[in-house]
Amino acid sequence: MSDATHDLVQFLLTASQLPIEEAQRLALRGAVAFLEEAGTPEAIGGLAEVARSGISVEAAAQALESLRRLSRSGTGEAIAKVFELAIQYNHPDAQAAVVVDNLPAPEPGTQIVFWLLTGQAKESLRLDPTHRILTAKFTGAPPDLQARLLQAAQKAGWTGWHALAAALVEDTPARYTELIQAFGALAPDEQGAVLDTVYETGQRGSAPAKEALCELYLVWDSTKALELAEGAGYAPEEPVRRALFFFLAGQWDAYERLDFSHTLIGTAYENAALPLRRRILSKSRYAGRTEWLQPASEGKPRRWLKDLNDADWDYTLVQLNERLAWDELWRLALFAPPVWGVQILDKLQQANWQPENPDELDLWQRLGHLSAACRTKAPEIYLQKTLHSPEHSLTALAVSPDGRVMATGCAGQVIQRWQMPRGDRLEPPIIGPVAQTRAMVFSPDGEYLVAASGDQAIRIYRTADGKLVKTLSGHKGTVRGLAIHPDGRTLFSASFDGQVRAWRFPLGPDSQVVFESAGELFALAIAPEGELLITGGANGVLQTIHWPTMQKAHNLAGHKDSVTCLCLSESGQLAASYGRDQTLRLWNPIGGRELRQMVVPGAALTGMCFDPAEQVLMGGGMDGRITFWNTSTGSELLRIERQSKPIIGLALQKSEAVLVTAMADGEILCWGIEAFLLARRPVELSSPTQIQQLEIDLARPNQTTAIRNWLAYLLELMRWKGRYDIQIGETRPIHLGEFDIEL
Repeated sequence: MSDATHDLVQFLLTASQLPIEEAQRLALRGAVAFLEEAGTPEAIGGLAEVARSGISVEAAAQALESLRRLSRSGTGEAIAKVFELAIQYNHPDAQAAVVVDNLPAPEPGTQIVFWLLTGQAKESLRLDPTHRILTAKFTGAPPDLQARLLQAAQKAGWTGWHALAAALVEDTPARYTELIQAFGALAPDEQGAVLDTVYETGQRGSAPAKEALCELYLVWDSTKALELAEGAGYAPEEPVRRALFFFLAGQWDAYERLDFSHTLIGTAYENAALPLRRRILSKSRYAGRTEWLQPASEGKPRRWLKDLNDADWDYTLVQLNERLAWDELWRLALFAPPVWGVQILDKLQQANWQPENPDELDLWQRLGHLSAACRTKAPEIYLQKTLHSPEHSLTALAVSPDGRVMATGCAGQVIQRWQMPRGDRLEPPIIGPVAQTRAMVFSPDGEYLVAASGDQAIRIYRTADGKLVKTLSGHKGTVRGLAIHPDGRTLFSASFDGQVRAWRFPLGPDSQVVFESAGELFALAIAPEGELLITGGANGVLQTIHWPTMQKAHNLAGHKDSVTCLCLSESGQLAASYGRDQTLRLWNPIGGRELRQMVVPGAALTGMCFDPAEQVLMGGGMDGRITFWNTSTGSELLRIERQSKPIIGLALQKSEAVLVTAMADGEILCWGIEAFLLARRPVELSSPTQIQQLEIDLARPNQTTAIRNWLAYLLELMRWKGRYDIQIGETRPIHLGEFDIEL
């Protein structure tokens, strides 16, 4: 006789002699045991029902134990029911049973969902890196489980999948807009999975999904999105977006039927951001569809000189040269960046053209002579000054926002302060309690210097006298990144412990964890408005974080190894990151998009910064090399290899247009870069001091002939502008086929 049967018999024989409560317990125990022994699907289902909502806590616990015993013996039905309790009904004891008993999930989707719900997002991602399996499980899940999965995804920082799942639940244009915004930060495989899901949703009749698939092509130039949308016959409903879709997709018959007069494509172009404009123009040129450009020009889309990149300038010169538009070329030469101005003058000289106005003719002759000298060699940078630190093992460099004070840290305990631009050391030096300064930053007003050293603490010093103001402790790893909010009230720090902390500044000690990464963090930056933090670390992903909400914004994925170097432009529109994969990447951190990447072979970059106009990115490396890149094209503009010693830090003294590089051996090199930068900016006289500064720079004794030539060219233009004030009187744009250049 089985135990269950024996218990039932004994109960029948003695029930009348037992107390009511004891009789109930025995009856329940016997019933549970009977179901366990039966082991049929119906019996196991009954046990699960009792475990979920038994008539008593004791009965529920007994039923779950029975299910666990059956699961450990390999009964598939029982394993499925334990997972169902853990996932579907959020049963904590069932969740614990899965972990303790190490139960194998009936199928991968169940395991993935379980890991996500129980805070093991990394395990879920390992098994399902594109979230395809999770998406399939989510689609068929009941609403309450969907809500829990959405909450868990948000907690895990899965911005892209969370947006996709939310769109699947609500199926509204607003939700798909969020998905489109998050799409650019996803890895390529994740993007493919999202596109498949949106396509399948559209095939089931979702109008917002159909629109979203088209927009993913328009916004992100996704080839797969176009293939899926075209295959299904999708197109945007709104006429302007529909015309743009047909145009970019090369569906010329459909485009001509919709926009024969090219009104819609002109409107699309006028309202488009710069990257989309370039796509439109590129498609026009390659497809030979340029007939719309004239109507668009008449609609007055404007391009300011500062917005033109090198590709635009090259196209402009070709267009005007083919039209023999010598007057317009001459007028453009007076405003164009000098590197292009000298090319314009060369074209005019080859055409034997000259202005008729006597004053302009005199300028033409002088500029022609100067430009001929400039064409022989591109503008350079030059070494203005070399400073020598008493410490011969520099590890960190910082320059105050006003450029008046510089600080250098070393492998020892000393931090030196320097009066700039003269380069005199300020006494006394700061003697810290521990060695190895790893990071430094000045407060926005320059009043305080913040330094992170080898003991994981952060110390705040007064800039004026070097006195210690406050020591901040809390990190469990080396602090490598420091940034201060533009309002000067909050200090941010990033550490090898994977945390970004926010500290009340300057007095602390209050702090809170803003972000926590699974790996080490090496770099930190804050946008000029103070609303966006960016971190880079061992996982190769740049994480953007909204402040003060502390909500994750974008995962900027692209690097295949640790991000070790990071910087932001003055506007916050550009970010640059360097990784151990030897790639340098430019990003739009606000939109969460990678703009371009460059391979940087050889020694690692240790410091980067943008010029104020955001046209040039400067970087210094362990091999002593300084490299300048064009931010609009990614091309290398200039490389300086005069030093073989490692560069440990690089900073721009904006007020003096001086690039400072700190070398590991204690040398600090100050490079004059004004001519180099001015040659790449539109010529504009904003104040008389510009002329005075150019005269001073031209008189410096340690400059090369090439630099003198470029400075002389700039000075001639500036003086002429100052005399005739032509920038006020010049109002007419220069007309091109695709846009007007606004002077």
